[in-house]
Amino acid sequence: MAETYTTVCRDGARELRIIRDTVSPSGAYGVAWEVPTDGTAQEWERNGEHDGSKLAGEYDGARRGAPIKNFLVRLSDGKLLRRLAGDHMGDHPFYNQREIVVTWSPDGRYVAILHQTKWTTNVADVHFVSEGAVSNTVSLRSICRNITSAEVKKRQRKIHDEYLVGVNVSSVGNDDTITAKCTMEAPKRDNFEMGIRLRLMPRGGDLKAELLITRMCGDDDERDICANPPSRD
Repeated sequence: MAETYTTVCRDGARELRIIRDTVSPSGAYGVAWEVPTDGTAQEWERNGEHDGSKLAGEYDGARRGAPIKNFLVRLSDGKLLRRLAGDHMGDHPFYNQREIVVTWSPDGRYVAILHQTKWTTNVADVHFVSEGAVSNTVSLRSICRNITSAEVKKRQRKIHDEYLVGVNVSSVGNDDTITAKCTMEAPKRDNFEMGIRLRLMPRGGDLKAELLITRMCGDDDERDICANPPSRD
């Protein structure tokens, strides 16, 4: 049912809350977090203001207690389609040092789910959704780490720092392609970006990806595969 801030699915004592801005274009699916039963979920409040949302942690992204479970949910009946990687813990997609960014293809067949923290992308998974079934995962984070490994190795000879992986998805298309930007960063020391385009290849419950194009992005380079994601309101 719809509540003040979001849609909530309840089954007895179990409560699943849809995270804002994660619903598919058709309204059929959404990403939900499961409200823990340990009493840590509270109505969100900041500077005395309430909006009807809930949060099971602190606004800076900290949480005490067991990790929160996230799921892909069918909204018509609340069916859990897949347990997802990541542990987003509130109705808002963005908190101070924690964010979930969900990008669907216009036809709702593909979804890219990113969990971002201050310096790195913890999860960057792509799934294929068909007739209420969800495929295995293609990890954009792993792909970014693999294709930038040679450049990282070359740069580490100079600074000897570990590079952290960042992923931003520019687009997911009905033509089975996904465009993303990989950011490799040694915080406050060095960073570089590489644009990629992949072809997604679903086969039943299996999903694979073929690398089509890669290009090192220059400073402030937003051409073709180096484009930044569209801004979100």
